[in-house]
Amino acid sequence: MLETWPAILAVIFDCDGIIALTEQLHFAARLQVLRRFGIELTKGVYVARMVSRHYTEALGAVLPGLHEEEYKKIFGEIQKVYAASLKGVQPVPGVRKLIKHLVARELPLAIASTQPRAMVLRVAGKAIISIWAPRGEGLRVELRQVGAVIAEGYTDRAD
Repeated sequence: MLETWPAILAVIFDCDGIIALTEQLHFAARLQVLRRFGIELTKGVYVARMVSRHYTEALGAVLPGLHEEEYKKIFGEIQKVYAASLKGVQPVPGVRKLIKHLVARELPLAIASTQPRAMVLRVAGKAIISIWAPRGEGLRVELRQVGAVIAEGYTDRAD
């Protein structure tokens, strides 16, 4: 017997690994910065103790006992290294087609992430910029189609 699925009312995407292939870039940025502190981050520790966590919790897992401002400074260094690596970021295969399909059906879209809002918009823009406008002029249109960006405790609605 066929099951009836409920109607899809909206779609919420995670940014890293769902919209763009960035997880390796996050790992590499943390690895580079944490080496300055004598920490050789492994992929296992990164996945188990850092992914999808606020930077204070993630950094506290490998650098315990620091003050909030110290974690913030280290996270800022990580973000700089990460941002510099975004030049060649690629969308997850099929995500452009999926977003185009969802927008054509006028489904509300949102992006959720533990990353800062500005970084989410930067990554999403690079990953989906050419859905309708391969030469780049469509970025504003595409990001307007995303109804909300929920990032690191901050929600921005595109009303």
